[in-house]
Amino acid sequence: MMVKNLKYYLPLLGLIIVVGFFWRGLGLHPQALPSVLIDQPAANFVLPNLLAPEQLIDQQVFQGSWTLLNVWASWCQTCTQEQAFLLSLKQRYPHLHIIGLDFQDNPIKAVAWLKKFKDPYQLVLSDPSGKVGVDYGVYGTPESFLIDSKGIIRAKITGVLNEQSWPKMAILLT
Repeated sequence: MMVKNLKYYLPLLGLIIVVGFFWRGLGLHPQALPSVLIDQPAANFVLPNLLAPEQLIDQQVFQGSWTLLNVWASWCQTCTQEQAFLLSLKQRYPHLHIIGLDFQDNPIKAVAWLKKFKDPYQLVLSDPSGKVGVDYGVYGTPESFLIDSKGIIRAKITGVLNEQSWPKMAILLT
């Protein structure tokens, strides 16, 4: 008799387990993706300067000062949300180099996007194939990496860089 009643309770038990997983998921932070690159040297690359394509830049650009590497694209709707914040960082942290990595984008559209939304970068690297972005473990845009003066990646933010996410990186600059 007990076994026959058990078949009625199994779907309820399954539903409770599924609801439990969903409930747990609500407390997770999808922007807090761990990166195996933290405390590792920045990946090697040679990429053209978006605004001067004949000029090739490599990872040595990270040597000598703290750098915020911001991965963006003209097709990225969310990237427009962080543009004003990046411009404010440029004012608040003049010693911080802000370098853009234009990821899987059409260079002509990227240049037009920078003109439209203003350019907060000291330099923009063009990565139309996305290979360098993949080497940095980029899931999508926007993403940002804080790289120290020795070229070591110290922090990563997945998603929009703003007043809420920036303190995780800013603490390292003090």
